Amino acid sequence: DEDKIDFWKETVKTKAMKGVQLFADKSFDSDFIRSYGVASLPRFILIDPSGNIVNSNMYKPSDTKTAKILADLLQ
Repeated sequence: DEDKIDFWKETVKTKAMKGVQLFADKSFDSDFIRSYGVASLPRFILIDPSGNIVNSNMYKPSDTKTAKILADLLQ
């Protein structure tokens, strides 16, 4: 539905949301939701450069635990 997409785009813009923002156009029937095992939204997923899921239930980027996880992965 175009209205939902437009509302989502405007929200991302007005809230200056960082990172990759995706719209689940089919709600929980979308390929993305099924592929990544998403059970609730919003969801933060850590994906490596090869496209592999490192953590499918990641903390918010602003959470201090995120920095620790990333630092551990980079060692």
